[in-house]
Amino acid sequence: MPPLDPQVHAARKAKRETQNINITLYIASLFMVAAAALFVVSSLPVSARLVGVWLGTAVFYGAGLVLHAATPRLRPAALAFVGTALAIVPFAGLATYNLGFPNAPAVWLLTSLVGTAAYVVAAVRLGSRLVVYLSLAFLISTAWSSGAVLGAALSWYFTALIVIAAVLSLAGRVLGNRIASQSPVLGLFAKPLSDLGPWFAPVGLVSSLAFPLGLNAADHAMVLLAGTLFYGVMGWVDPPRLRRANYLGLRLSLTIAAPFVGWLMGESLAFAAGAITLTLAVQTLIVACFHSRIGKWLGRAVWPVGDVFLSLPLAAGLSLLWSAGIAFSGHDGGAWVWSPALPLLVVLLAAMAAVPAMLPRGEWLPLPALGAAVLSSGWLAAQDWAMVLAAALIYSVARFLSSKERRIRGVMLVAARIVLTGLATSLLAAYLPAQSGKAEVIIAVVVVMAAGQLFADTLLGMFGRPNKVTAASGTSWAVLGTVLIVAQAVAFRATDQGAWEPTVPVAATAFLIAVLALGAAACAHSWVFLPRGQRYAGAEIMAPAFLAVAGICAGVVFGASGTVVGAASLTLFLAVTGWRLRAQPEPTHRWIYWWCARGASLLLAMAVFALWREHMPVDVSAEVSLWLVVLFVLGGQLLILAGSMWRGNTVAGFSFDVCATVAATLLLATFQMIANPDGHWTQTLVVALVVAALGLVGCAYALRSPAPGVAQWAAPLAMTAIAGMALQHRQSFEIAAALVAVTAGVCAVRGLRHRSRSAYFLLARIASTALIAVLVTDITGSPTIQTLVLSGVLIAQLGVQWLAGSPAARRIVGESLVWKASLWLLLLAQVMAPIAYVIAAGGLDRQGSGLRWVVALELLLLAASAILAQSTLGQRGASYLAILTVAGGAAIMAPVLPPGITTLVLILISVAVNLWGCLFRVQRAEMRWYGPAAAAAFLFAALLVDGAAPAGTLAIMWLAAGLAFIAAAHLQRLPWLTLPGALMVLVAAVLVRVQILELGHLEGIAALSAFGVAVGSLYLVRMLLWELASVVPVQRWSLVGVALVSGAGFSLLAMADHKAILGGALAFTAVAALACVETPGHRRPNAVDLAVVATALIWFIASSAYVDGGMFWLVEWCALALGALAVRRHIYRLPQECKALLVAAGSVASFGALLTMFGGDTLQQAVSLLLFVALLVAGLSIDERLFTIWGAIGVSASVLWYWRGFTFVLLAVLALLLIGLAIWRLNRKPPHNGDDGGSPSVKPAPATTAATPVAPGPPK
Repeated sequence: MPPLDPQVHAARKAKRETQNINITLYIASLFMVAAAALFVVSSLPVSARLVGVWLGTAVFYGAGLVLHAATPRLRPAALAFVGTALAIVPFAGLATYNLGFPNAPAVWLLTSLVGTAAYVVAAVRLGSRLVVYLSLAFLISTAWSSGAVLGAALSWYFTALIVIAAVLSLAGRVLGNRIASQSPVLGLFAKPLSDLGPWFAPVGLVSSLAFPLGLNAADHAMVLLAGTLFYGVMGWVDPPRLRRANYLGLRLSLTIAAPFVGWLMGESLAFAAGAITLTLAVQTLIVACFHSRIGKWLGRAVWPVGDVFLSLPLAAGLSLLWSAGIAFSGHDGGAWVWSPALPLLVVLLAAMAAVPAMLPRGEWLPLPALGAAVLSSGWLAAQDWAMVLAAALIYSVARFLSSKERRIRGVMLVAARIVLTGLATSLLAAYLPAQSGKAEVIIAVVVVMAAGQLFADTLLGMFGRPNKVTAASGTSWAVLGTVLIVAQAVAFRATDQGAWEPTVPVAATAFLIAVLALGAAACAHSWVFLPRGQRYAGAEIMAPAFLAVAGICAGVVFGASGTVVGAASLTLFLAVTGWRLRAQPEPTHRWIYWWCARGASLLLAMAVFALWREHMPVDVSAEVSLWLVVLFVLGGQLLILAGSMWRGNTVAGFSFDVCATVAATLLLATFQMIANPDGHWTQTLVVALVVAALGLVGCAYALRSPAPGVAQWAAPLAMTAIAGMALQHRQSFEIAAALVAVTAGVCAVRGLRHRSRSAYFLLARIASTALIAVLVTDITGSPTIQTLVLSGVLIAQLGVQWLAGSPAARRIVGESLVWKASLWLLLLAQVMAPIAYVIAAGGLDRQGSGLRWVVALELLLLAASAILAQSTLGQRGASYLAILTVAGGAAIMAPVLPPGITTLVLILISVAVNLWGCLFRVQRAEMRWYGPAAAAAFLFAALLVDGAAPAGTLAIMWLAAGLAFIAAAHLQRLPWLTLPGALMVLVAAVLVRVQILELGHLEGIAALSAFGVAVGSLYLVRMLLWELASVVPVQRWSLVGVALVSGAGFSLLAMADHKAILGGALAFTAVAALACVETPGHRRPNAVDLAVVATALIWFIASSAYVDGGMFWLVEWCALALGALAVRRHIYRLPQECKALLVAAGSVASFGALLTMFGGDTLQQAVSLLLFVALLVAGLSIDERLFTIWGAIGVSASVLWYWRGFTFVLLAVLALLLIGLAIWRLNRKPPHNGDDGGSPSVKPAPATTAATPVAPGPPK
């Protein structure tokens, strides 16, 4: 790197010195202003404060001007003096008002005049344009204070601000154009006036609008008209770059002034909204007509165009308010002029008139006005709508005839048809005489017109060229007619309930005519546009959708007979349309219609049932329900699906069809059986039909479908579920179970796939077993006989399972996964058998009629089956059920044994099992968990069945289980079991504490005993497994972590007892020492530090039981401890750690100092001060600036707080010292080019920015 040029180096050094001097003067000025503010509110005499603040201001101001003119070397200090004086002027004015002169307006005016004169003189003498900018605030304050002295209203303040803006702007233009070139002083004022002058007008306008309660309508109108005049003049005078701002100001001021002028004329919402609407509409129309000229004048052609497109929607919204004001006011007098449609027509006509000038983008300008008409429909009468729609119709026809674009002509034709329909409706509503059924007739006429429009669109598409407009128009008319038919049905429903009885025949006739007309048009539309190829058309949905809605509405009007006719029409149309598509090579389109026809047939069945219920007596119809009828129809549809599957006549969505139909059947069967739990013969018949149909579907899939799929299992699962739900009615269940067994047997013998045959074989076994159980229940009511027979059947099934596992049977029904699943299901059934017996018998011995030997026999059979399943049948893990038999035996024997005996027996068995696992290690993977599983199972069994056992006995159980888990973790190489085992030991320790508390000992002794159990047991295991520390770390840290955490917890719990607090502290110290020993070497220093701090805190708490302490002293002890740790690191040359600990110590000491500020005696304050001194000394010792500054700030803040009654004196002295230092350094600087009277080599920044003066306002 080349050496730096000496001149450049000197220049940089001079620049740095100048910046440091300026920063010093800046801080000194802030301190002096703060000292002046505090001096004003001090407790000195009033006269001394008043004279002192003005005298100090004058001295600083005069000294600054004199120094600036006399000594160029000290100009930075002079600028600091002047800036300080100017910043104190507002505070001097406030002091004058608060201390001696209560006339606020006069003091405000005097302060403003003094400040204005001072700023102007300073600007001229210093030649600073920044001071000129700041003086404008005092100029505005002078104008406002003059109004305050005269007692003017609030509106005059804003008007005066606008007038000042105009005067300043014009003055800036004049000075800038003519005088600035001749006088540098006047040129100094030219740019600030021209820059800031235009901004005062919008500030005044916005401020006036921010005080709506302080100004009336006349005040607002005066201020806004003044703003309008200002922007009009400025738009003519200002240069082109400001024309757009003046244009916006003119438009906004004139528009916002309109409602206030309107309010002055009528004092109502209608007049205010009408004035702003008319003003905005006229302005928009003028801008639209002359938008080219206005765009050239503004320099942006897009501005007037955007203005039109924004103003017309705003005018439409305002017309909505105007219309509402007219509608809800009492000043219409019955004259048409005050119709609520007048505001809408005004904006609509203005938009229509603006369209030719704004083409082609202005084609849709009338839409916001039409939207406002729609929103105001709540208060518009039929005559009003007729006028609005007539204007819209004229516009649509005119644009259709005058436009040359085909798209626009098509849209306008559609709009004209829509508007014509609405106009006809409005005219009928307005001029048709009031009579019963008038509304129904109007709706029917509109529906017939919609049907005619739909038929016209159909003919246009049939004989002309179909297009998107024709299709959308036809759909819209169909939707409109459908909605009106629904509305007519709802109105008829209200009429039928007694609202207007004489109109019911008229409404029914009108409804029938409307439905027939629109139905014929919709069917013709769908029939004409039905595609013949492999395509789909949206028009084909119209007729089915309308027929579905019409059927529902016909049911509302004509009852069940109407619904039957509608559903029949829908079903017939769908079926005939599907038949019409029979020649298509791709069957999906045809199947969609047939699927819909099947759905419609369900609706038809419901309607026929409703019609049948209306004409049949209650006692006859009670045996047949709606769900039963629909279920019967679904059964028939399942037979159709089975036949289609058998013949191979399927489609891509056939499987989904089967699944959906089966799901619907299952859902309806569930509802039916829940609603009728007893069941009539009709329900039994329908259930049998449905199960048979499901069986046929399953057979069709099993015997005809070689490919596996989801649908092949839907039918078997559904018929199994229905058979299970039929258990509440045994006859139905027996029939269903027999059908399931027969179906499953056939599929097991003749099925195409090995797995499906095996699954059906399993289903047949389950169904036959359930059927035998139900038959035995019908024969005898004894639960003992029933469970013994069931146990025998399950043993026989075990033999069948053994036969199915033979090589010959495996090739037919012995698929591996299904065979294993069947064996587990068999064992699960044996597990559930004793539980079901106890529930059926209502308990054992005294509680019910159950016999304990029966349960014991079933448990023995379960144990034998489990052992046989694992040893003979090769079922891995079946012997785990033996653990369940032991737990079950404990459950049945616990009630007859004393509390705790069952738990002791389970402890012995658990210990024996785990000792066997330790002595004879099992190599098979499934037996690795046997010991932990037995321990966990026996533990939960003891907790559940022997909950009254003593806490000590349960503690032994938890301890044995935990040690079993830890041993299994070591022997079976399952290290993650160590943590659960350690937690179990912790629970045992908690139970030991509970037991000792029950014996009457103190809390401290109980906690220390628990400490010994937890820490002693876990550390004993830790010592036995010491060699595993480097091999399996998870075991070590599981034991150590639980031991340390539990030890810390129990030691703290012991400290809650006053008599054992020292023992608890000693235990905690031992835990901390163990933690330091267990921590790895690279982290041990941190652990030692944490242990030292924690132990110190614990012993402080322990000693507080004998010596009175407090928060402050705790904080100080912590600070000393952290400091000691920092000293240790400094001795061992660890600078970074030392610094971090010193930061922590300083933070704690600072918190202690804050505590002394809110309440502390002299000793605490002295200690806090000494700690900061120590921090300062430490920073000096280790040469760290952070701690030196921290300690210095702490000492300074403490001294200031303790001597806080004389803060302003300290600030003033500090400011004077800084100013003296800056002057001394300025005198030491060499003069520029050897000239003592020259300016400094680097020009300093003006110090007047040190404290920005505040314009005086009305004193408070």
